[in-house]
Amino acid sequence: MNDRHGEYDCAVPHTHKHTDALKEIDFWLNWLKKQGTKQVTLMGHSRGGNQTAWYAAEHDSDAIKDVVLIAPATGKQQSANEYEHKYGKPLSPILKKAQVTAASFVDYYDPKPQFDTPTVLQNIKKPTLVIMGSADTVVPDLPEKITPLVDSGKVKSLMLEDADHLFLDFANEDMATAVVEFIQAN
Repeated sequence: MNDRHGEYDCAVPHTHKHTDALKEIDFWLNWLKKQGTKQVTLMGHSRGGNQTAWYAAEHDSDAIKDVVLIAPATGKQQSANEYEHKYGKPLSPILKKAQVTAASFVDYYDPKPQFDTPTVLQNIKKPTLVIMGSADTVVPDLPEKITPLVDSGKVKSLMLEDADHLFLDFANEDMATAVVEFIQAN
């Protein structure tokens, strides 16, 4: 970890899974507890936002104070159909060239209800903030999908005008301010 040189070699077979992050979040949360940390805010972006929400939904703990999700993934992104729609070509020929194990691929592309963050949000017991960008083309269905949760008071949301999926420049600063205010309010 402390001796990295450049990007990870894509020719190395990929064995990671989307669900591996749940174990990793649990590991780090337990490590923080051993260090004396009483409460944390779990925060994740995009696919990591979904993994964070999934973890919080299945591992309610006094150590989790609140949850912040930045443009979290929705279920549509996980399907082969969505891949073809997004990139204009089928996934299967690309898959033949992929350096990925079958278990890894299936874990990412076998649709599960938990891949859809708005579905997972229904089971989170902690205060949750979902931050979105009005120019986000990666999760364009997110605002519509979380509206019922916002309307019911289950989650809070923030739409940053002109922010894309990466929340660059001023959007990043606005997001940071909103996160601090949310954390302080809880």
